[in-house]
Amino acid sequence: MVKKPPKVAIVGRPNVGKSTLFRLLTRKRVIISPIPHTTRDRISALWQINDGFVELMDMGGWTEKGDALVKHIIEQIEQALSDLDLIIFMVDKTAGLNPDDIALAELLRRTDKPVILVVNKVDRESEEANAYEFASLGFDRLIPISAKGRRNISELTYAVKEVIGCLPTRSEIEEDIRVAIVGKPNVGKSSILNAILGEERVLVDSAPGTTRDTIDTYLKYHGESITLIDTAGLRRKARVKKADQIEWLSVRRAIDAIERSDVCLLILDALEPITHQDKTIASYTRDMGKGCILCVNKIDLIQEMTSRLKDEIELNVRKHMRFIPYAPVILTSAVRRKNINRLLKTILSIHQNWKRRINTSELNNIEIEPITIKGKERRVYYMAQVDTRPPKFMIASNFSDKPHFSYKRYVENRIRNNFDFTGTPIILKFKKR
Repeated sequence: MVKKPPKVAIVGRPNVGKSTLFRLLTRKRVIISPIPHTTRDRISALWQINDGFVELMDMGGWTEKGDALVKHIIEQIEQALSDLDLIIFMVDKTAGLNPDDIALAELLRRTDKPVILVVNKVDRESEEANAYEFASLGFDRLIPISAKGRRNISELTYAVKEVIGCLPTRSEIEEDIRVAIVGKPNVGKSSILNAILGEERVLVDSAPGTTRDTIDTYLKYHGESITLIDTAGLRRKARVKKADQIEWLSVRRAIDAIERSDVCLLILDALEPITHQDKTIASYTRDMGKGCILCVNKIDLIQEMTSRLKDEIELNVRKHMRFIPYAPVILTSAVRRKNINRLLKTILSIHQNWKRRINTSELNNIEIEPITIKGKERRVYYMAQVDTRPPKFMIASNFSDKPHFSYKRYVENRIRNNFDFTGTPIILKFKKR
């Protein structure tokens, strides 16, 4: 029986060590900085406890006071609490009991969810007595830890297992289709994700870079489980100063998201021309062997949109992205949720194509015309598919060296004309027989 892992969230004030603990438990790289609100969205990953798994979420920092962005974070945390199986409430021993800790404790008690109070930054056993001043917050389970020093992590793990009980194993957890939502800053990646989810799950702000981390969220569509990976916008490396470590890490994180995805949604802005950076991101998806959809967002901002104008937009995208001709172009409006269902259906079909395997006899029914090079005939003897994700084919031939790219393209097109590989790159390896 396929199961979903229980949901556990780490909540607390900004900079009490939530991301450090999250990274330790999940082995997932998260942006960690002394700057408050570095983690501004919900970030999810699987946490393995013995042979079982839970879904662990790192929440943005909670505080009663703050600017509009902080209030936005608070709203998201409060929205998520009802969906949890367990809450890990983290406080900072070195900062002492804080009014925001008291206010958050009151909120957590109202949820009627089990809570483990974790007092972080207790680096030595001699400091543990000081942690019990937080007992006044009124939670039965209190564990002093040091996330940075890895102290008492086993006690926390045991407590989580004791509260939740039986956990699903790896074989019981359904395999998700992993979709990376990528693009340069401020093209509407998070808006597309929110439109897909039907809720404001990711912070949307007019300022580029509101989303700093890769954020995993989950969706069930037509019986298929999809993991959506939202990323900070990829910026040209020349514009990312190494001094700005958070921005540099976000670029690295976005490339990592492409690498661990199956299908990429490359978001383009309908109001802006295709840039070198857009093409660079597209080339990452191709070179890493990922399925790709070219999603042109913000078409609602174009006045008097006609069928002819839609065709012109698509032709322009295909002209600039001709090095990935297999990628479908879909025009969307995140604000109006236009073509969102089409996007999801296309993700499912591309994922099927990406893992498609063709029978060798069917493959060799394709007629491949020989060519003559310097008076010598060069031909393909047979073909066999040797891998999937993406599809990879071995081509046995009498080519003494690598065939010209135009002939490789001809062979690829013959394969594509006979079998549906829409949305996915295919790899051809010529081998001399």
